[in-house]
Amino acid sequence: MPYAVDPPQIPQNFVTPLILTTADMHATYPAGPTYRGKYCRVSDMWGSTDGVYRCSFNGRIHFWEPTTQNQMPGNYTVTGSVTVQPMSSAPIMELLGTLPALTTWTITLGTDNLPPGIIKEFRPSLSSLLGTLNVAGLGIGSVVSLALGGNRRFVSMDNGSAVIWRQLN
Repeated sequence: MPYAVDPPQIPQNFVTPLILTTADMHATYPAGPTYRGKYCRVSDMWGSTDGVYRCSFNGRIHFWEPTTQNQMPGNYTVTGSVTVQPMSSAPIMELLGTLPALTTWTITLGTDNLPPGIIKEFRPSLSSLLGTLNVAGLGIGSVVSLALGGNRRFVSMDNGSAVIWRQLN
């Protein structure tokens, strides 16, 4: 049966009509000149949100960047040292739990497929902070201590040889 109108077409600026996971997008469509300016839909941006990435170029590197920055905090219960990957966790992380006395836990900012311009904020809302909670990551330098009520923000930036994290406050 012929359509009364042409069937819907996926715009040519998307690399695929499918909605992929972020890992599948990076594996199947690696950022590069072929995909520059193209878009890809994913099901797990910021860990759980449908979103769209755009393949961009900053004069040095190609990268997939999110077209939106989710501003909704995500809860994360701290139970020990952990590496947090930027695109698989909420940009604003409300840290919950209890840090035992005389314990040091470190949250390391990961750099897997990290595009420049991503903001990551930590809000410690732990029920107690008797030990030490730090943030570490490539480019931050020494670890940064988190105290109750003391939010910390970081931004990813291209320093000319790598995309690294820098502390904003």
